[in-house]
Amino acid sequence: MLRCYYMDISCDCSYEQSQALYRVLPPERQAGVERLKNEEQIKKKILSGAFLQYALSVSLDIPMRRIFYQYGEFGKPELDKNKMRDYQMEKYGIHFNLSHSGKYVVLAVSDGLIGIDIEGRKKNRLAVAKRCFDKTEYEDIISAHTEQEQDMRFLEYWTMKEAYVKYLGEGLRIPFDSFRIIRKENFLSFLEKDSQIQNIYFATLFLEELYCVSICSSNYEELKGVRQYGDSFSDFFREVSLKDILCAKI
Repeated sequence: MLRCYYMDISCDCSYEQSQALYRVLPPERQAGVERLKNEEQIKKKILSGAFLQYALSVSLDIPMRRIFYQYGEFGKPELDKNKMRDYQMEKYGIHFNLSHSGKYVVLAVSDGLIGIDIEGRKKNRLAVAKRCFDKTEYEDIISAHTEQEQDMRFLEYWTMKEAYVKYLGEGLRIPFDSFRIIRKENFLSFLEKDSQIQNIYFATLFLEELYCVSICSSNYEELKGVRQYGDSFSDFFREVSLKDILCAKI
């Protein structure tokens, strides 16, 4: 089971609406909002958190206010099955991963380990790639014919590497040049580590030609369903709107 969601969090959201959404956040996310001073950052923090609550609510058929989290050694969140025991969550192996960049936030939900990353175009991409990536990855990036193609290829590698690190849940402890991505055109990419192909796969998509999204999973068959359809993001991703969240069961 793999379900993916995305939302444009630059949408119009009034103060009253944001306060209504604030109430569906778990205590630690509310505390994170309280630490912020900038109103735009506050709104994005609330919308991102409400998006997560809503998408998990839809996936699990559980009210938004009944979804709670615990955190791994390196900060990766997972469902707190003890606090959610009324829903017999101990029977399920549900994993999720959230990422945001610019005006978009994305989420992947799976019954196996999962990682997802979204990134917008970055500056100094070649310097970063030369310093942080495997030599063959850097050479693949600079082999692209145009600057835009280099930008997009860099984002593919960057998001796949971020998605893999998030899949493992070990934060920034893993150097980006300690593993290699074997990038495939219009097909699933692969991971190589210690000169061995691993059972780790990546699906990559582009959103608005400015953002790149990569999903990392060990389930090859599951990722085969994630495809780019022309200029469309993907039929596999469900778009979530502010209206969806406001009208949902709290």
